[in-house]
Amino acid sequence: MNAGASFHGDRAGAALSYDRFDDSSNYRSAPLGGRLSITAGFFEDSLLGRRRDMSVTAGMVDSKRYGDIGFAGLSLGISN
Repeated sequence: MNAGASFHGDRAGAALSYDRFDDSSNYRSAPLGGRLSITAGFFEDSLLGRRRDMSVTAGMVDSKRYGDIGFAGLSLGISN
């Protein structure tokens, strides 16, 4: 599943996106991203952000022990 929305005017814009992947066996991922931008003449400056949540289920093939490994990360950036 994925979804997104954006608004862009003459001088400013904003965008938001969300993706979700789940293969129903052992891997799940859900990133959320956003972007704010300002335009001045021929230049556009943007502030970027992204949050990612991941989970993996792992175990031995002939064992009944399984475990979940989780990861969450946040990234920020500037683009011009």
